Amino acid sequence: MADPDEPRVVVTFRAGWLLLSPPAGDHGAIDYDAYDVSRLFRSSIAAEDFDKAFDSFWIREQRSPEPGLYEVESSAWVRQTGAGKYRQQHYILGAHDAQVEVLASGWSWEYMREARPYYNDPDYGPGDEP
Repeated sequence: MADPDEPRVVVTFRAGWLLLSPPAGDHGAIDYDAYDVSRLFRSSIAAEDFDKAFDSFWIREQRSPEPGLYEVESSAWVRQTGAGKYRQQHYILGAHDAQVEVLASGWSWEYMREARPYYNDPDYGPGDEP
């Protein structure tokens, strides 16, 4: 578990469904083989050049080339659930120990420098102060 005193990013999804899966393998939580990743950074770089290209991109663009949060276009899950009629999109978040898939109408993020209680603490909920 992360140190609660470390800064972190909190991602909030607006309404929808949630699916948790175990990590795809030793090299990350997302099962990239299950999706068309041809437009992702990783698809354009040879494996032996990846680390150097990754660092160079991050420095040059001032953003991560592999943010770990993606929208799935033409999602089978959206079609199967009928979530499109509720304007839901399919998102995948590569967490440390799981692949998190969400159907939601949008999302936002917040960088938090100060420690806050974990939301899974039964005494506190999102936005509650200790």
